[in-house]
Amino acid sequence: MAEQQKPSSLQRATADDESGYQLSLTLPADNAAADGNSADQAEAKLTRNGYLQPYAPITFQISSGSATFSNGSQQISGPETGPMGRSDVTFVDTKAESGEIVAWMTNSPHIRSDPVPYTFSGSTETAFAIALDSRVNDEPADGKSENVGRAVVTQNSGSLSEAKIVKFEFESGAANFDLTKPNVVQSLSDNRTLFVTTHSDGGQDIADAYFADAHAETVTLKASLRDHTDVPFKTQDFTFTAAPSNNYSFSLNRQSNGAQADGAAQNKANVTIWDDNAPAPDKTRVTFQLPAGSAQFASDNGNVVDSGTKPDGSTWIAVDSTFMQGVTVASAGFTDSNEAGETITLTAYLTDHAEVPAQSQDYTFSPKSPYVVTLTQAPSWLADGVSGEIVGTVVDRQTGENVTDTCGVGCSGPGPIDGPDSVCATHGNFSFSVTGLTVVGELAQFGYVTVSYLGASDTATILVEPY
Repeated sequence: MAEQQKPSSLQRATADDESGYQLSLTLPADNAAADGNSADQAEAKLTRNGYLQPYAPITFQISSGSATFSNGSQQISGPETGPMGRSDVTFVDTKAESGEIVAWMTNSPHIRSDPVPYTFSGSTETAFAIALDSRVNDEPADGKSENVGRAVVTQNSGSLSEAKIVKFEFESGAANFDLTKPNVVQSLSDNRTLFVTTHSDGGQDIADAYFADAHAETVTLKASLRDHTDVPFKTQDFTFTAAPSNNYSFSLNRQSNGAQADGAAQNKANVTIWDDNAPAPDKTRVTFQLPAGSAQFASDNGNVVDSGTKPDGSTWIAVDSTFMQGVTVASAGFTDSNEAGETITLTAYLTDHAEVPAQSQDYTFSPKSPYVVTLTQAPSWLADGVSGEIVGTVVDRQTGENVTDTCGVGCSGPGPIDGPDSVCATHGNFSFSVTGLTVVGELAQFGYVTVSYLGASDTATILVEPY
């Protein structure tokens, strides 16, 4: 009898196959969750002339669909058939779908099974995720040009079954959101917190946040899912570069006045700086100048970067400004040792912008008092309706004894602060509350609280935020 010819390609087993082999394929486990971990199971059974055939290698293949075997591929050389003629494998899917799996004898005669359908169902747990990236960055800090952050939201690593609301907020910086863009939830949003409904774009579910800044700085944008607080939020830094306008201006303001001429108590001035009517960049430099005489700049200003004396005996310091609570400000404190008291003139100008005219302001030092008032605690800022505590002491300069008496209290602006007209010092100690009032506009304003007693005084500077 002539030798049987081996098939050149895979062939399906049939009841009358001359080789006598038959390969059947079943799914002992089907319809697993499409989560990439839960598995369907396929089992191949090999017989020859009705007898189970052990020790035969079997190859399995996903013939349709996106499922994969344990090797990460859609084809795998499964284990040899066991004593009962069976070989089995498992496979997983990340997509809820139906497909087909097939198996064949790895070696000749390569008998092939009929394809068997499999199913993976939607994951029993819905997993959301959010990513945040920059679409536009490094825009000028002109209050109009906008950086753009984009959040991409996924559900089980794929598309959303329904739109979600993304919450954007700033972890740092003074930028403001643009509320006029599409998909903004107007009823929930303001210029510092933005809610945007996702929409589909290029196969992704996205939400965009547009925002501008009038200050050159780096801001940190935070994105989270409003209705899924268990999903980790994401953050992204954005930079606003210095606007090229160079249209600088500033105002010189009395931060405190009327200090004692004891060589220690300070009068204080601050300069608020703008560039094209927006807060100037951080570290815009200001020079303060005092006339020759007994007035001297205090040595406790950490922002002083240079100092000196001019030929006429006048002294000067150069101070780097600081951006805080929406304004750019530079400050200078100065003392006077002329115990009789006097009035001196302080001059300020922008160090690197000679085109901006200098400004001058008179400050008064009162005669040296036999008492010393010291404020030991005060709030650095207040908002409308927010209160803070002022704490201080009043003592006799010569004896060091604590004073028990009524001290005067004065609150001045432009930042509006409400407080008492007087406070009683008991055994040298006093305390009272002050409250911020409404600031109209977009910029914070400085307010001042002064406590005085028989020619002695001390002043706290408080930034009052806009409503």
